[in-house]
Amino acid sequence: MSALVEALFEGTEKGLAKEAGSQLLLLHAIEEFSCKSTSNALKEVALVLKALYDADVLEEEHIVQWYQKGLKGENKNSKIWKNVQPFIDWLQSAESETEEE
Repeated sequence: MSALVEALFEGTEKGLAKEAGSQLLLLHAIEEFSCKSTSNALKEVALVLKALYDADVLEEEHIVQWYQKGLKGENKNSKIWKNVQPFIDWLQSAESETEEE
């Protein structure tokens, strides 16, 4: 998966979504695409988010903000939130471990 992201975003990742609004738009686009696609796409959303996070395209705070807002939004019953939750939990635990050091 990361090879695909690297190929798609080579040379652009740092500037692709610098602004909070751009990152949120990208997250919403991923959400819309996956919700309208097959169930297999929904299962892969966490991997896509992880790859974009690792490539510095998306920042943790914006991913978590998008997730929390999604849990309260009109698509709150979508399987996307269940599938992304382990990644969100990992993000938040990684942050708390960094703060403890």
